[in-house]
Amino acid sequence: MGVPVQSGTAPGRGGRLRWGMASQSDRTAEQQARLDRIIDEFRAARQRDLVKQGIALWDRTEEAYRNRVARVDPPPVKLN
Repeated sequence: MGVPVQSGTAPGRGGRLRWGMASQSDRTAEQQARLDRIIDEFRAARQRDLVKQGIALWDRTEEAYRNRVARVDPPPVKLN
């Protein structure tokens, strides 16, 4: 990805536009920014997956508890 720069010392005196080369540090910074975005997206997706798993576990636990409570006889009204 280049940026047009004017060659020569004085604008308008025979200078031509040419494409300047991006420096290695620019490419490295761009690659690092891209990797950082990908990592952030991965972490957000993983967090969403963990939340979904947690909700499913909670729902299964509640259902198992309701089923268990429904099968157990209620305690006697008076113990003595």
